[in-house]
Amino acid sequence: MTRRASAGLILYVLTVSLAGIDWLESLEPDFHSSIYGLLFLSFVLLNGVAFVVGVGIWFGLRIGPIRGYSALLLSTILLWAYLHAMQYIVIWSANIPDEVTWYLERSTHGWQYVLVVLAVGQLIVPFFALLNERVRADRRWLAALCGTTLAMRCCEAAIPIVPPLPHAGPVAVGLMLPAALVFVGGALWQVFGTALDRPGRIVNPSARSARGAIG
Repeated sequence: MTRRASAGLILYVLTVSLAGIDWLESLEPDFHSSIYGLLFLSFVLLNGVAFVVGVGIWFGLRIGPIRGYSALLLSTILLWAYLHAMQYIVIWSANIPDEVTWYLERSTHGWQYVLVVLAVGQLIVPFFALLNERVRADRRWLAALCGTTLAMRCCEAAIPIVPPLPHAGPVAVGLMLPAALVFVGGALWQVFGTALDRPGRIVNPSARSARGAIG
């Protein structure tokens, strides 16, 4: 498992970086950022950490000391924030019109409020919450922060995707994003549920009944 995971992580980083450039950055061909692949990788990494830790707590899996997973979530959030800050600083200091326009388009028409929600919900609130010793050691607090992180991924996904679409009005966005979330999320949940049912996983006795109730 260790050898497979090590090789898989290398392949995963390369393919996810290329996917982010091909799926998202290509929506605006005039925009270029050398760190865009890492930004998408941090998006996926933060989503995966929050999902796995949150599900582990929800199903009562024996995932070890909660403080360690709180530190893992905080470290991933800081990495995500650092990469976004670096892209913003480099693009704004270079003052290249095609790149600066990318931020200007996302600072008008209501998108500035989405950016504020993302900054507050994904960085400010989790950062100061996880600095508290009581929060870091509490399963319920950590589960809530993981849920907030997953909700913020929807906001972050809309920011690079929706503005360049020519006919993406509020109605189209309101229908498109929930439908994509239900379809892709449902497919991934089926795969994850199959992995949970594999023999050998260690789980508290109450977890199976909780999972059955949710299913």
